[in-house]
Amino acid sequence: SKSLSAYQNMYIFRNTLFVVDADSHVYGINCLTGKIVWHQDQLDSRGLTTPAYLVNQNALVLGDNDGFLHVISATDGHLMGRIQVGGSILA
Repeated sequence: SKSLSAYQNMYIFRNTLFVVDADSHVYGINCLTGKIVWHQDQLDSRGLTTPAYLVNQNALVLGDNDGFLHVISATDGHLMGRIQVGGSILA
């Protein structure tokens, strides 16, 4: 098992818990088994917000301290895209 230090609210959809840790790594964790399904670390130290779930896209969107919105696959955690929208994004 792995110990996580989450600094944002966690989000649950169906049987997956989505967690952003203190290093801005994003995890998809199976709620039934407690096992990490995927781990996204490409956004290290960006100060990510709590994830929001995009139902029609099966994706998560997270903001960061540099004014970017990042879209991550909720299935496997790969980075699907990003867009800069301005200053620091707070959630």
